[in-house]
Amino acid sequence: YDAAAKTYSLTFRQSCPATPDKVEKLPFVIPVELGLLDGQGAGIALRLAGEAAAGGTSRVISVTEAEQTFTFVDIAEQPLPSLLRGFSAPVKLSFPYTRDQLMFLMQHDSDG
Repeated sequence: YDAAAKTYSLTFRQSCPATPDKVEKLPFVIPVELGLLDGQGAGIALRLAGEAAAGGTSRVISVTEAEQTFTFVDIAEQPLPSLLRGFSAPVKLSFPYTRDQLMFLMQHDSDG
């Protein structure tokens, strides 16, 4: 989170292990439904850098590269991301949530 710029960036990295028939694998197209919650648990309007207007408090982004960063603008405070809403993709997700953050998501997230 960049408080001065009021932006929040999420970086996604994906990998697929080599198989006997293919050593180098291309990145998958992974749909990730997500939302950002403020400190009170309310959804934050989501607008990616370069977009004219926010498109609601939940949206699907497509991760198409091995590493890809999405930057959301007009974010007034440090948000808590709600990732893979609705089990949008059958992938393993690693995000450094604390126990308290997970409890917060369970209590406030519309997809909790």
